[in-house]
Amino acid sequence: MEGHVLLPRLSCSGYVSFIFDTGADTCLLMPLDAQLMGIDYGLLESEISTLGIGGVSENFIESARLVLSMTKRCTRTNSSCMPASPRKN
Repeated sequence: MEGHVLLPRLSCSGYVSFIFDTGADTCLLMPLDAQLMGIDYGLLESEISTLGIGGVSENFIESARLVLSMTKRCTRTNSSCMPASPRKN
């Protein structure tokens, strides 16, 4: 699924391909997607550790607006995204 992500506080946005985990509370932006969107990691404030099937990941919580599109359908939602830290764990 394709989506347009807007991070209002950071004044940046971009198009991202998503894989949805219907049991997840937030979406995760991979470091490459965050870089392509122009996210300045120095401006991110809420760092958290999350645990998933792949182990522990260091992330940041950021309010986001998502516009998701499927063929002939478009959904807009307010959500939170977690830009993953570019640092190696």
